Amino acid sequence: MKVQLIPSLCILSGTLLASVASAQVAYTWVDENGVVHFSDTPNQGAKTIALPNLEASAPAPEVESTESLAPQAKAAPEPEEEPEK
Repeated sequence: MKVQLIPSLCILSGTLLASVASAQVAYTWVDENGVVHFSDTPNQGAKTIALPNLEASAPAPEVESTESLAPQAKAAPEPEEEPEK
């Protein structure tokens, strides 16, 4: 299994790196109506725009500790059982 894992990781890494590298370039051009266009594929007469390297990540989720939940659990009354008839 280790023999199959290494080539798979190499292919995955190469694919991810290629997609990141290609996402760093954009093209802009103005058409005959004066409208400015932006694209990731070049067009005739397009100028290359170098985009800044931005690494965005989602903020860490806020998690309550189990200690803060313990008093709430104790404060909740236990349901009383009804006597059988």
